[in-house]
Amino acid sequence: MLILDKTLAIYYSRTGTTRRIAEQVASNTNADIYEITLAEALPNDMYAVAELATNQYETNHLPALNKLPVIDHYDTILIGGPVWSGKLATPIASLLQSVDFSNKNVAAFCTSTGSYAEYDSSFRQYCQTGNLFPGLYLGNSVNETRINQWVSQI
Repeated sequence: MLILDKTLAIYYSRTGTTRRIAEQVASNTNADIYEITLAEALPNDMYAVAELATNQYETNHLPALNKLPVIDHYDTILIGGPVWSGKLATPIASLLQSVDFSNKNVAAFCTSTGSYAEYDSSFRQYCQTGNLFPGLYLGNSVNETRINQWVSQI
């Protein structure tokens, strides 16, 4: 495992599913954990969120985050979020555009009840810096065995 000294698990969770996974990832890696919060709340309806996210991608107007994590003293950053319409959730895209991950090991984990077909490519598109590792794609439940296997590759 390349997890050197300090690991940070950053996540965005609209419904709590990704939060549960992030907590398990943090526990399994002895990582600190950081929750991304938005400056403006999203609609409660998932179809309205999907429409909003599509519009945000089309206009390149990603959501504002309340605060950015300070990653200076971390070696490895694990970033988790839900899949929205097969892509990276826009709060994660906003984070990736806003933070410089140079000289960091970076890996994504995501939750989805559907397809995550474009998740990896959109993660790589928005994360322009850092040493990227393969991601972990889960449904909506914690799978400790898969999490441990993934972490051992980082």
